[in-house]
Amino acid sequence: TKDEGLSGDPVTLAGDRQQENMIAGLAHAALMVLSEKRLAATKVQAVQTWFQTLGGSIRDRWQEPDANSLGEDARAWALTATLLAGLAGQDRALTDWAKAGLKQYLARIDAQGFIRGLEPRERRLRHTHMTALSALVLAAEALKANGVDLYAAEGAALRRLADLVIRGYQDPGPFVQKARGIAQSWPPKFQPYMVAWMEPYYTRFKDARLVPFLTANRHISWTPMGGDVTTLYGTKPLP
Repeated sequence: TKDEGLSGDPVTLAGDRQQENMIAGLAHAALMVLSEKRLAATKVQAVQTWFQTLGGSIRDRWQEPDANSLGEDARAWALTATLLAGLAGQDRALTDWAKAGLKQYLARIDAQGFIRGLEPRERRLRHTHMTALSALVLAAEALKANGVDLYAAEGAALRRLADLVIRGYQDPGPFVQKARGIAQSWPPKFQPYMVAWMEPYYTRFKDARLVPFLTANRHISWTPMGGDVTTLYGTKPLP
């Protein structure tokens, strides 16, 4: 906060995405500690002001005319980072903008769980759906704690997306078919970001299909979801 970190404009699209992911993780962590009564009010206010600035910069970036070229999975993370920054900064305008954007985003999830707008990136269709889902689950958990049920919004669109992604972990077939037969690019081994979203999702919905992935990959830590995801969200012990 003192050095106004993360407030600069990255020079590449990859830098934008890394910045937004980091802001989401830091804001998530801040929400865990800013209510601590032993913190000096002046320091809390400084941190809140910093998050207002960071959230505002993401919102402004995604209101630019060329924002649609940045990718729909990136949009999910931008909306989530803005939401969390707004919550940490107690900025109602930011949280309202993010919530409206998230509901519009969910409205683009079709009956099968596919996100309209991701089709151009066909070789990575399975991967980009998983990336978007991670952001949306984080947003849903933050909003659930504030009395808003994003999981139920737009006819439970987020649950449809999660079901599609889980099935895609087991069999890429639906994504290959959607991509007109193009084989799907996928990391050779599971990384923390691929399973982090499963911790809060399993704790909330007890989807038994996630147990083997969680068992094989715990202990899970990933900064954009607040750090130690297993401790923050995990059900222990697993069945």
